[in-house]
Amino acid sequence: MGLTSQIITASKIIKRKEFYYLLKLLIKNETNQIYDNIRYINLAIDWLLRANKICGGNGFSKLFSLRDGWFGPYAETTGYIIPSLYSAIEKTDYRVKEILQALKSSADWLISVQYKNGAFGDSVSFDPKIYKTNQEQVFDTGQAIFGLISAYENSGKSLYLDSAIKAANWLIQVQNQDGSWSKYVYNNIPHSYYSRVSLALCQLWKVTGIENFRLSALKNIEWVLKNQTQNGAFLNCSFLPDKKPVLHVIAYTIEGLWKSALILKEESIKNSAMKSAYALKEIQKRDGILYSHYDNDWNPVDLTHCLTGIAQMAEIWLSIFEQTKDIEMLNAAEISLKYLKLKIINNEKYSNLHGGLLGSYPWWGEYFPWAIPNWGNKFFIDALLLEEKLKESK
Repeated sequence: MGLTSQIITASKIIKRKEFYYLLKLLIKNETNQIYDNIRYINLAIDWLLRANKICGGNGFSKLFSLRDGWFGPYAETTGYIIPSLYSAIEKTDYRVKEILQALKSSADWLISVQYKNGAFGDSVSFDPKIYKTNQEQVFDTGQAIFGLISAYENSGKSLYLDSAIKAANWLIQVQNQDGSWSKYVYNNIPHSYYSRVSLALCQLWKVTGIENFRLSALKNIEWVLKNQTQNGAFLNCSFLPDKKPVLHVIAYTIEGLWKSALILKEESIKNSAMKSAYALKEIQKRDGILYSHYDNDWNPVDLTHCLTGIAQMAEIWLSIFEQTKDIEMLNAAEISLKYLKLKIINNEKYSNLHGGLLGSYPWWGEYFPWAIPNWGNKFFIDALLLEEKLKESK
């Protein structure tokens, strides 16, 4: 960011009352009381419902930025927020009527913005009332499938499943022979974290039994595994053509492999996913809490924290604990969740912030600085719900 851009950013940020509240929190460095998981789930729901309302019910705003305010609705994350909120209302009776309305309107909105060829596009609007896209995107299409499957399973309406199948057929059509995707992808390079697209195909195969979806997922997973190094890191994992991926996409990669393996019942894929998850568990022991970016030798590239990635890893560790009963995975997840509980914003006077998790902590970090992206709340809810499930089973 150039000097002129930095000056413009600073001038916009200091005009917002939210800036001074966050600054006060940072200076005071107060230790918040830790509450039960349901209270934090409800808190995260508060922010997501505001992100939906600000878009007129049409999906969920991509993020709230101290610089630019609320962004437009985001098809990618709207897709995977839908199943999380359906799961949440099975556990809590908090604002259920509003959640159900938001889920229905968001699923319908997804269908309305789907390309005729089945794809979903990037979301590039800076206006919460306007949806704008430049082109089809493989990753966004995969994530939209999660929401469409969930809407179908909870409503029984075939139009959602038909939309998901149409999206999956497009993904197969544009997939490379080696299993990767290099067209309609972020920055025009293949990415290991597209294993989460494979997970969407696996889930759709489980629902429909359409074999092409399973075969396409396996092709991509095989390509991703070829990019896994001996120490559990992944090549081609970053948003950029570099070797310092953000924790968010590292976790995407592991989650895609791990949960696909559970559906496919493939032990070798499970073992590969656990290799990376165990590596990060040991790294958290070393670093105290996971940092924002790591190189391929698991050295931290910066000393800020990606809160979304921490939430994702907590859920992954809990899922592995559920399968293996490895207590160290449970302990790692509990450390991460406690950290996030201390970072979620809880002040109804600041409705744009209330219930949100910042992209970075401190908020000027490299990953979505000065902003609350909606997907952090999604993964926080997922992790808390799984921890509650494990407590009940114990």
